Amino acid sequence: LDCAARVGAAPVLRLGSEFGFEREAGHWRGVLWGPDGRARPLPALPQGPLLPANICSALQAAVLLGCEFSDPQLVMALAAACPRGRCETHAVAGRDYVFDVAHNPAAVFNLHEYLSVRPCKGKTFAIFSVMGDKDIRGMIRAASGLFDAWFVADQAGIARAAAAADVAALLHEEGHMAVSTSRNLRQAFRRARGLMAEGDRLVVFGSFHTVAEVLPLLEREQARAEVGA
Repeated sequence: LDCAARVGAAPVLRLGSEFGFEREAGHWRGVLWGPDGRARPLPALPQGPLLPANICSALQAAVLLGCEFSDPQLVMALAAACPRGRCETHAVAGRDYVFDVAHNPAAVFNLHEYLSVRPCKGKTFAIFSVMGDKDIRGMIRAASGLFDAWFVADQAGIARAAAAADVAALLHEEGHMAVSTSRNLRQAFRRARGLMAEGDRLVVFGSFHTVAEVLPLLEREQARAEVGA
């Protein structure tokens, strides 16, 4: 705010003050600040892979730039927005997979919320591998009560990656006893897949590196399943 005042920026709009959003069951509603000073309410929008805070901020900037859009145009645009690795979902052989690059407690909290409003029929498992300089304990706490079992893995090719044994120790300290430790993500994926039954869900998260390595493994499996069909 001091910087904005020094350069003479006006108006200064703050998320949660002049514009913002409120969550509902599986949906959220936003309100933007119009150039005429009047509120611009947004339609009820489903909780998707993009964070409401980011959507509202982008839309607020667009409105200030003079961009016009209707409610149907907004709904259509968000329905088509499917960024890779952001609550990216796949279904293979009756099993669900969710890939999310969540790598801090706030992002894991949003992942938790996304999954909570989309319960699966069976159990939910996690493949979790994270960089050592992140708030790992905070991420584990943000995911509290979400997973029936954790599969943690080393990433030997990445110097920043936390050792699987260290992550497992933190999980145990936080009360998670169903923890499997693997020497790499390929092994963790194979072990998790072997435990899954139809109706179960596997969530892969913790780092961009984690998603980037595991996602191709599933895509190859999905391609083989389609050829077999």
